[in-house]
Amino acid sequence: MGCDGIFEKLNNQNIFKVSNQVVSKNNNQTMHEKSGLVIDQILNHCVEQKTLDNITAVMIGFKGFERISE
Repeated sequence: MGCDGIFEKLNNQNIFKVSNQVVSKNNNQTMHEKSGLVIDQILNHCVEQKTLDNITAVMIGFKGFERISE
């Protein structure tokens, strides 16, 4: 979930792509750690793209999420 400042700079496909890249590069970390890294990447991208809106993002990992992300 994200506020409009996130979607001003990223669409759903971009967010999914970032998520997959982060999850696949960090195999030795827990899902909580991976989720935090994904959120960091999303927020950093928006800041780098100079969003003028507020940016808030929440990632919810459902049971089986790690298996699906592989």
